[in-house]
Amino acid sequence: MLSKKLAGTMKIVGSIACSFLLVSTLAATGVNADPLPVPMNSVAFTRLPETPVTVPVFYITNRQKSTGKSPQYTNDHSEEVSYGSREITMQSTKSQKIKYDNESKTVDVPADNFFEQVANTQKLRQTKKIVVYVHGYDMNIDVSSRVAARLSGELKLPVIMYSWPSRRNPLTYAVDENMAEWASFKLTEILQDLGKRYGKENIILVGHSMGCRMLCWSLQQAKASGVDVPEKFDHVFLCSPDIDAEVFKKYSDLFVKCSNDTRIFASYRDYRLLLSKMIHGGIRLGMMNGAFRHKEQPKIDGIETIDYTDDDPTFFGHAIPFNLLYLAIQPAAQPKVSNR
Repeated sequence: MLSKKLAGTMKIVGSIACSFLLVSTLAATGVNADPLPVPMNSVAFTRLPETPVTVPVFYITNRQKSTGKSPQYTNDHSEEVSYGSREITMQSTKSQKIKYDNESKTVDVPADNFFEQVANTQKLRQTKKIVVYVHGYDMNIDVSSRVAARLSGELKLPVIMYSWPSRRNPLTYAVDENMAEWASFKLTEILQDLGKRYGKENIILVGHSMGCRMLCWSLQQAKASGVDVPEKFDHVFLCSPDIDAEVFKKYSDLFVKCSNDTRIFASYRDYRLLLSKMIHGGIRLGMMNGAFRHKEQPKIDGIETIDYTDDDPTFFGHAIPFNLLYLAIQPAAQPKVSNR
Protein backbone atom coordinates (compact mmCIF):
# COMPACT_ATOMS: atom_id res chain seq x y z
CA MET A 1 0.00 0.00 0.00
CA LEU A 2 2.79 2.40 0.92
CA SER A 3 4.67 1.71 -2.30
CA LYS A 4 1.54 2.43 -4.36
CA LYS A 5 1.00 5.72 -2.54
CA LEU A 6 4.65 6.61 -3.04
CA ALA A 7 4.44 5.78 -6.73
CA GLY A 8 1.29 7.88 -7.06
CA THR A 9 2.98 10.79 -5.30
CA MET A 10 6.03 10.56 -7.56
CA LYS A 11 3.77 10.54 -10.61
CA ILE A 12 2.03 13.72 -9.44
CA VAL A 13 5.36 15.39 -8.70
CA GLY A 14 6.63 14.39 -12.13
CA SER A 15 3.53 15.81 -13.81
CA ILE A 16 3.93 19.08 -11.93
CA ALA A 17 7.60 19.25 -12.93
CA CYS A 18 6.75 18.65 -16.59
CA SER A 19 4.04 21.30 -16.46
CA PHE A 20 6.48 23.76 -14.90
CA LEU A 21 9.01 23.00 -17.65
CA LEU A 22 6.33 23.52 -20.29
CA VAL A 23 5.28 26.94 -18.99
CA SER A 24 8.77 28.21 -18.14
CA THR A 25 10.34 27.05 -21.39
CA LEU A 26 7.59 28.33 -23.65
CA ALA A 27 7.37 31.63 -21.82
CA ALA A 28 10.49 32.99 -23.52
CA THR A 29 11.22 33.58 -27.21
CA GLY A 30 14.23 31.42 -28.09
CA VAL A 31 15.54 33.17 -31.22
CA ASN A 32 15.38 36.56 -29.57
CA ALA A 33 16.88 35.72 -26.21
CA ASP A 34 19.79 38.01 -25.36
CA PRO A 35 23.07 36.16 -25.81
CA LEU A 36 25.38 35.73 -22.85
CA PRO A 37 28.92 37.11 -23.18
CA VAL A 38 30.41 33.73 -24.05
CA PRO A 39 33.27 33.52 -26.58
CA MET A 40 32.38 31.78 -29.84
CA ASN A 41 34.55 29.13 -31.47
CA SER A 42 33.97 29.89 -35.16
CA VAL A 43 33.51 33.64 -35.42
CA ALA A 44 32.00 36.26 -33.16
CA PHE A 45 28.39 35.50 -32.27
CA THR A 46 27.38 38.64 -34.12
CA ARG A 47 28.96 40.49 -37.03
CA LEU A 48 26.85 43.58 -36.39
CA PRO A 49 28.81 46.73 -35.51
CA GLU A 50 28.51 48.59 -32.22
CA THR A 51 27.20 51.59 -34.16
CA PRO A 52 23.56 51.66 -35.35
CA VAL A 53 22.83 50.07 -38.71
CA THR A 54 19.47 50.31 -40.49
CA VAL A 55 18.28 47.48 -42.74
CA PRO A 56 15.06 46.95 -44.71
CA VAL A 57 12.83 43.97 -43.94
CA PHE A 58 10.64 42.77 -46.78
CA TYR A 59 7.64 40.67 -45.86
CA ILE A 60 4.98 38.57 -47.56
CA THR A 61 2.13 37.66 -45.25
CA ASN A 62 -1.34 36.20 -45.20
CA ARG A 63 -2.10 37.53 -41.75
CA GLN A 64 -5.38 39.37 -41.39
CA LYS A 65 -4.97 43.14 -41.46
CA SER A 66 -6.11 45.10 -38.42
CA THR A 67 -9.06 47.49 -38.68
CA GLY A 68 -6.81 50.53 -38.11
CA LYS A 69 -5.47 52.79 -40.85
CA SER A 70 -1.92 51.46 -40.80
CA PRO A 71 -1.33 47.97 -42.21
CA GLN A 72 -0.65 46.30 -38.88
CA TYR A 73 -1.55 42.64 -38.68
CA THR A 74 -3.40 40.32 -36.35
CA ASN A 75 -2.72 36.66 -35.63
CA ASP A 76 -5.72 35.57 -37.70
CA HIS A 77 -5.31 34.20 -41.20
CA SER A 78 -6.45 35.63 -44.51
CA GLU A 79 -6.69 34.19 -48.01
CA GLU A 80 -5.30 37.49 -49.29
CA VAL A 81 -1.52 37.90 -49.53
CA SER A 82 0.00 41.25 -48.60
CA TYR A 83 3.43 42.58 -49.57
CA GLY A 84 5.26 45.20 -47.58
CA SER A 85 8.41 46.45 -45.93
CA ARG A 86 9.71 48.22 -42.88
CA GLU A 87 13.06 49.43 -41.56
CA ILE A 88 14.74 48.32 -38.36
CA THR A 89 17.77 49.93 -36.74
CA MET A 90 19.95 47.74 -34.53
CA GLN A 91 23.45 47.43 -33.15
CA SER A 92 25.52 45.10 -31.02
CA THR A 93 26.86 45.89 -27.58
CA LYS A 94 30.28 45.13 -26.13
CA SER A 95 28.80 41.97 -24.58
CA GLN A 96 27.43 41.00 -28.03
CA LYS A 97 23.82 41.55 -27.13
CA ILE A 98 21.62 42.95 -29.88
CA LYS A 99 19.94 46.28 -29.25
CA TYR A 100 17.02 47.32 -31.45
CA ASP A 101 16.96 51.11 -31.52
CA ASN A 102 14.14 51.89 -33.93
CA GLU A 103 11.47 50.02 -35.87
CA SER A 104 9.29 51.67 -38.50
CA LYS A 105 5.70 50.60 -38.97
CA THR A 106 4.82 47.98 -41.55
CA VAL A 107 3.95 49.58 -44.87
CA ASP A 108 1.97 47.67 -47.48
CA VAL A 109 2.97 48.15 -51.11
CA PRO A 110 1.70 46.71 -54.41
CA ALA A 111 3.53 43.60 -55.56
CA ASP A 112 5.34 45.41 -58.41
CA ASN A 113 6.66 48.09 -56.06
CA PHE A 114 7.64 45.42 -53.55
CA PHE A 115 9.86 43.58 -56.00
CA GLU A 116 11.28 46.87 -57.24
CA GLN A 117 12.36 47.67 -53.67
CA VAL A 118 13.97 44.24 -53.37
CA ALA A 119 15.81 44.82 -56.66
CA ASN A 120 17.11 48.16 -55.39
CA THR A 121 18.46 46.47 -52.28
CA GLN A 122 20.12 43.81 -54.42
CA LYS A 123 21.88 46.54 -56.40
CA LEU A 124 22.95 48.25 -53.20
CA ARG A 125 24.33 44.97 -51.87
CA GLN A 126 25.80 44.12 -55.28
CA THR A 127 24.24 40.67 -55.31
CA LYS A 128 21.65 38.59 -57.12
CA LYS A 129 21.01 36.52 -53.99
CA ILE A 130 18.01 36.78 -51.67
CA VAL A 131 17.21 35.04 -48.39
CA VAL A 132 13.71 33.69 -47.77
CA TYR A 133 13.08 33.33 -44.04
CA VAL A 134 10.26 31.21 -42.57
CA HIS A 135 9.83 31.70 -38.83
CA GLY A 136 8.64 29.26 -36.20
CA TYR A 137 5.74 29.29 -33.76
CA ASP A 138 4.91 31.89 -31.10
CA MET A 139 5.75 34.80 -33.40
CA ASN A 140 3.95 37.96 -34.43
CA ILE A 141 5.10 40.10 -37.33
CA ASP A 142 7.08 42.45 -35.08
CA VAL A 143 9.19 39.77 -33.38
CA SER A 144 9.83 37.86 -36.60
CA SER A 145 10.79 41.12 -38.33
CA ARG A 146 13.62 41.61 -35.83
CA VAL A 147 14.98 38.17 -36.66
CA ALA A 148 14.69 38.91 -40.39
CA ALA A 149 16.47 42.24 -39.87
CA ARG A 150 19.28 40.50 -38.06
CA LEU A 151 19.56 37.92 -40.83
CA SER A 152 19.90 40.74 -43.34
CA GLY A 153 22.47 42.55 -41.21
CA GLU A 154 24.54 39.46 -40.46
CA LEU A 155 24.48 37.93 -43.96
CA LYS A 156 24.64 41.24 -45.87
CA LEU A 157 21.82 40.09 -48.14
CA PRO A 158 18.22 41.21 -48.76
CA VAL A 159 15.75 39.11 -46.76
CA ILE A 160 12.14 38.34 -47.66
CA MET A 161 10.23 37.05 -44.65
CA TYR A 162 7.13 34.91 -44.96
CA SER A 163 5.09 35.89 -41.92
CA TRP A 164 2.49 33.18 -41.52
CA PRO A 165 -0.32 33.71 -38.97
CA SER A 166 1.33 32.22 -35.92
CA ARG A 167 -0.20 33.34 -32.65
CA ARG A 168 1.96 35.29 -30.21
CA ASN A 169 1.09 32.90 -27.40
CA PRO A 170 3.49 30.23 -26.10
CA LEU A 171 0.59 28.04 -24.95
CA THR A 172 -1.04 27.70 -28.39
CA TYR A 173 1.51 25.30 -29.84
CA ALA A 174 -1.10 22.91 -31.27
CA VAL A 175 -3.02 25.82 -32.83
CA ASP A 176 0.16 27.03 -34.52
CA GLU A 177 0.89 23.53 -35.79
CA ASN A 178 -2.48 23.48 -37.51
CA MET A 179 -1.99 26.99 -38.90
CA ALA A 180 1.51 26.16 -40.13
CA GLU A 181 0.15 23.29 -42.21
CA TRP A 182 -2.54 25.58 -43.65
CA ALA A 183 0.02 28.30 -44.42
CA SER A 184 2.42 25.87 -46.11
CA PHE A 185 0.17 25.80 -49.18
CA LYS A 186 0.56 29.56 -49.59
CA LEU A 187 4.30 29.20 -48.99
CA THR A 188 4.41 26.75 -51.90
CA GLU A 189 2.92 29.39 -54.21
CA ILE A 190 5.28 32.07 -52.89
CA LEU A 191 8.39 29.94 -53.43
CA GLN A 192 7.29 29.09 -56.97
CA ASP A 193 6.78 32.79 -57.74
CA LEU A 194 10.13 33.80 -56.24
CA GLY A 195 11.85 30.99 -58.12
CA LYS A 196 10.55 32.36 -61.43
CA ARG A 197 11.54 35.93 -60.55
CA TYR A 198 15.04 35.34 -59.18
CA GLY A 199 15.97 31.83 -60.21
CA LYS A 200 16.21 29.13 -57.58
CA GLU A 201 19.99 29.22 -57.81
CA ASN A 202 19.88 32.71 -56.26
CA ILE A 203 17.56 31.83 -53.36
CA ILE A 204 18.70 30.83 -49.87
CA LEU A 205 15.96 29.27 -47.73
CA VAL A 206 16.24 29.67 -43.96
CA GLY A 207 13.70 27.86 -41.81
CA HIS A 208 13.61 28.00 -38.03
CA SER A 209 11.94 25.50 -35.70
CA MET A 210 8.37 24.84 -36.93
CA GLY A 211 9.19 26.81 -40.07
CA CYS A 212 11.42 23.90 -41.13
CA ARG A 213 8.41 21.63 -41.10
CA MET A 214 6.62 24.11 -43.37
CA LEU A 215 9.48 23.90 -45.86
CA CYS A 216 9.13 20.11 -45.89
CA TRP A 217 5.42 20.37 -46.61
CA SER A 218 5.83 23.06 -49.25
CA LEU A 219 8.58 21.31 -51.20
CA GLN A 220 6.53 18.10 -51.13
CA GLN A 221 3.45 19.97 -52.38
CA ALA A 222 5.44 21.50 -55.24
CA LYS A 223 6.66 18.05 -56.24
CA ALA A 224 3.17 16.55 -56.00
CA SER A 225 1.67 19.34 -58.11
CA GLY A 226 4.02 18.54 -60.99
CA VAL A 227 4.94 22.20 -61.52
CA ASP A 228 8.27 22.13 -59.71
CA VAL A 229 11.25 23.03 -61.88
CA PRO A 230 14.50 21.05 -61.90
CA GLU A 231 16.70 24.00 -60.85
CA LYS A 232 17.97 23.80 -57.28
CA PHE A 233 17.92 26.35 -54.47
CA ASP A 234 21.35 27.72 -53.62
CA HIS A 235 21.17 26.75 -49.93
CA VAL A 236 18.55 25.38 -47.55
CA PHE A 237 19.34 25.95 -43.88
CA LEU A 238 17.19 24.14 -41.31
CA CYS A 239 17.85 25.80 -37.94
CA SER A 240 16.74 23.97 -34.79
CA PRO A 241 14.22 22.02 -36.89
CA ASP A 242 11.11 21.00 -34.95
CA ILE A 243 10.25 17.93 -36.98
CA ASP A 244 10.43 14.26 -36.10
CA ALA A 245 13.89 13.00 -37.03
CA GLU A 246 12.58 9.76 -38.55
CA VAL A 247 9.90 11.62 -40.51
CA PHE A 248 12.50 13.97 -41.96
CA LYS A 249 14.42 11.03 -43.41
CA LYS A 250 11.39 10.49 -45.66
CA TYR A 251 11.86 14.05 -46.96
CA SER A 252 15.65 13.94 -47.23
CA ASP A 253 15.81 12.82 -50.87
CA LEU A 254 13.51 15.69 -51.77
CA PHE A 255 15.86 18.22 -50.17
CA VAL A 256 18.88 16.71 -51.93
CA LYS A 257 17.08 17.08 -55.26
CA CYS A 258 15.81 20.61 -54.53
CA SER A 259 18.97 22.20 -53.11
CA ASN A 260 22.66 22.46 -53.93
CA ASP A 261 23.43 22.54 -50.22
CA THR A 262 21.15 21.49 -47.37
CA ARG A 263 22.40 21.81 -43.79
CA ILE A 264 20.78 21.00 -40.47
CA PHE A 265 21.89 23.15 -37.54
CA ALA A 266 21.27 21.18 -34.37
CA SER A 267 22.11 21.62 -30.71
CA TYR A 268 22.97 19.12 -28.01
CA ARG A 269 21.08 21.23 -25.45
CA ASP A 270 17.96 22.48 -27.22
CA TYR A 271 15.52 22.65 -24.32
CA ARG A 272 12.62 23.74 -26.49
CA LEU A 273 12.97 20.72 -28.72
CA LEU A 274 13.23 18.55 -25.63
CA LEU A 275 9.79 19.85 -24.73
CA SER A 276 8.54 19.17 -28.26
CA LYS A 277 9.85 15.62 -27.93
CA MET A 278 7.83 15.23 -24.71
CA ILE A 279 4.72 16.42 -26.56
CA HIS A 280 5.17 14.38 -29.74
CA GLY A 281 6.97 11.33 -28.40
CA GLY A 282 9.71 11.32 -31.01
CA ILE A 283 13.21 12.76 -31.19
CA ARG A 284 13.24 16.09 -33.04
CA LEU A 285 15.67 16.62 -35.89
CA GLY A 286 17.36 19.57 -34.18
CA MET A 287 18.22 17.57 -31.05
CA MET A 288 21.39 15.98 -32.39
CA ASN A 289 19.49 12.68 -32.64
CA GLY A 290 19.06 12.36 -28.90
CA ALA A 291 20.12 15.49 -27.05
CA PHE A 292 20.86 15.05 -23.34
CA ARG A 293 21.94 11.45 -24.00
CA HIS A 294 24.76 11.43 -26.52
CA LYS A 295 26.34 13.56 -29.22
CA GLU A 296 25.64 11.76 -32.45
CA GLN A 297 24.55 13.50 -35.61
CA PRO A 298 21.84 11.82 -37.69
CA LYS A 299 23.42 10.23 -40.76
CA ILE A 300 21.50 11.45 -43.80
CA ASP A 301 23.06 11.01 -47.23
CA GLY A 302 23.62 14.29 -49.04
CA ILE A 303 22.75 16.47 -46.02
CA GLU A 304 25.25 17.82 -43.52
CA THR A 305 24.38 18.18 -39.84
CA ILE A 306 26.17 20.96 -37.96
CA ASP A 307 26.48 20.77 -34.19
CA TYR A 308 26.22 24.42 -33.10
CA THR A 309 25.96 23.73 -29.36
CA ASP A 310 29.17 25.64 -28.65
CA ASP A 311 28.12 28.50 -30.93
CA ASP A 312 24.81 29.22 -29.21
CA PRO A 313 25.12 31.20 -25.98
CA THR A 314 21.34 31.56 -25.48
CA PHE A 315 19.87 29.84 -22.43
CA PHE A 316 17.37 27.60 -24.24
CA GLY A 317 19.73 26.53 -27.04
CA HIS A 318 17.14 27.20 -29.75
CA ALA A 319 18.61 30.20 -31.57
CA ILE A 320 19.49 30.75 -35.21
CA PRO A 321 23.29 30.39 -35.62
CA PHE A 322 23.76 33.55 -37.67
CA ASN A 323 27.54 33.25 -37.57
CA LEU A 324 27.53 29.74 -39.06
CA LEU A 325 25.02 30.71 -41.75
CA TYR A 326 27.40 33.47 -42.79
CA LEU A 327 30.30 31.02 -43.00
CA ALA A 328 28.20 28.54 -44.98
CA ILE A 329 27.42 31.01 -47.78
CA GLN A 330 31.02 32.20 -48.10
CA PRO A 331 32.94 29.91 -50.50
CA ALA A 332 36.30 30.81 -48.96
CA ALA A 333 35.01 29.97 -45.49
CA GLN A 334 33.57 26.54 -46.32
CA PRO A 335 36.29 24.50 -44.53
CA LYS A 336 35.55 26.34 -41.28
CA VAL A 337 32.05 24.88 -41.07
CA SER A 338 32.18 21.24 -40.11
CA ASN A 339 30.66 18.58 -37.94
CA ARG A 340 32.12 18.41 -34.46
